[in-house]
Amino acid sequence: MLRLFGDTQMYECEVLGTPSPTQFSIKAIDTASKQFFVFGKKTDDFRAVDYDRVFTLGVSDIQELNRQNEELQKQNIEFHARLKAIESILENTGYENLKMLTEK
Repeated sequence: MLRLFGDTQMYECEVLGTPSPTQFSIKAIDTASKQFFVFGKKTDDFRAVDYDRVFTLGVSDIQELNRQNEELQKQNIEFHARLKAIESILENTGYENLKMLTEK
């Protein structure tokens, strides 16, 4: 099926054949129109995007990424605190190569 728009009316026409990739023939319609706008063809396997579902999945994915990011930030703060504690212990013990370790 094909939807055509004439001068003043819309027509749904049956496609009889496609002689080439750029041509098609339709069942005759009763109109005086000489020019038509071809809207498209009817298809049985049309697949639509469910934007509500995509949006919901996107939001939940963003929330999960945010949770993971917050966890990594907490771990980073803990590692920095532990590093400061280790540096403090090493300074108090007179470790001679502390500068070399902390500069890397």
